[in-house]
Amino acid sequence: MNALPFPSEKFIEDFVVSDTEKYGYCPLTELEPKKIYRQKNLGVYGIPDIVYLVLEPGGIRFEVVELKNETLREKHVAQLCRYMVGVQSMAQGYSKRMKSDIYVTGALAGPFDAQSCDLPFLVNLLPGSIRLFDIKLTMEEGFTAEEVGRGWLRGSGSAKPPLGVARDAFKVITNHQSGVLR
Repeated sequence: MNALPFPSEKFIEDFVVSDTEKYGYCPLTELEPKKIYRQKNLGVYGIPDIVYLVLEPGGIRFEVVELKNETLREKHVAQLCRYMVGVQSMAQGYSKRMKSDIYVTGALAGPFDAQSCDLPFLVNLLPGSIRLFDIKLTMEEGFTAEEVGRGWLRGSGSAKPPLGVARDAFKVITNHQSGVLR
């Protein structure tokens, strides 16, 4: 399966919004938005590609979607976080009047190179708030989006920390609790 280059970032945005409007759910996140904002100016926070407003049993969710036509990098997570803070800041003023909890989550989508970045590790520190998607365009399958899952590992190896580190931490905590200094 040979990936084709996306014509532009706007092409990706147009496709995602068009698909969302056509089918009622986002082709990346599968959320069913009640409203879609494109290129919404957030003042000093910048301009995200897409912001979805989603009604949920626990309140209102704003899903900020940032799309990239280049290999995803750590700086893109920071950019998405800035947009999320902007949406959160703007929405907080209305939360009391709406009498609903407001949640802001994010999705970062673009070509993902598993050998050249630590994005999944960074996103694991932000549990549940940001999801990563590897997007591709191919002749065989058209547009595809696959979530880069939690617990992802670069290359081969074990996700378990070396036993020595865990053992030392246990000893320090145990000694501290018993009043022994070592």
